[in-house]
Amino acid sequence: MSKLWETVKNLVDELKDFSGKSYPHGIFVSHPCSRYRSAKQKIFYCGQDTYWWLDKEVGGFDGMKKLFQSGAWLEYKKFNSWPHKADDILLWGNRMTFWPFVIKFHLYHTRKKFFTSVYDIDDETKNALMEIGYGNLHSVEVPHTLTKEGCEPDDWSKYHAIAMACKKIDKLKFILDEYEPDAVVVLCWSWSESSYFNGLEPVFYPPYEKDDRRFAYYTFKGYKTKLICLDHPQSRKFPKGDFEGMVRLTSKLLKNWPYKALKD
Repeated sequence: MSKLWETVKNLVDELKDFSGKSYPHGIFVSHPCSRYRSAKQKIFYCGQDTYWWLDKEVGGFDGMKKLFQSGAWLEYKKFNSWPHKADDILLWGNRMTFWPFVIKFHLYHTRKKFFTSVYDIDDETKNALMEIGYGNLHSVEVPHTLTKEGCEPDDWSKYHAIAMACKKIDKLKFILDEYEPDAVVVLCWSWSESSYFNGLEPVFYPPYEKDDRRFAYYTFKGYKTKLICLDHPQSRKFPKGDFEGMVRLTSKLLKNWPYKALKD
């Protein structure tokens, strides 16, 4: 058992006295897709959180606890490994903004192909999407997301106790140690660096800010991984009218940082 999943098992046991009334969904665990290990470029993509994680598949928080308590934690790990095939991602490709960016960026950055529509992706190319790693800054939804869903807990203090306990797995170090990515792309501008970088020695670089585009860049002592951070495509700061330009610029910056070496 990996150190990450050992920590998850201990975490679920620690939360045994809480129920779905305090937090309704499953706990998200960062993971690679099926072709990640053999990919030439190993890239993890991280958002803020994920809506309704494993509600239908395992019954949310209470169903998750039952699986772990019965010793069937591998069943939970299997469901948590979504997406299971490229078509799972493409179903969301024109519905939400996280996945369209990941799809278009990954295929452009690794295959030099830009697709205006995800429906134009051929069968051979789409399988490259199974090379990605899928992560989140938060393994449980943040309060704003729960309120937006209409899933507010019966007791916010209990929710905050769960969220605080889950900080044990909300660490980039798990991803770097277990999956050794070449790069991590974070699609969220406002987050706690000190918390997510816990246990690491980050090297900070001056941010890239030009017009309505902004990027942050980090490396980590003892690791090969580069991390680039930009606004989530749903953010008001994200330049909605130039989606393709943001994909191309993100790829260029990731390859050529420090950005002062770039030609505008």
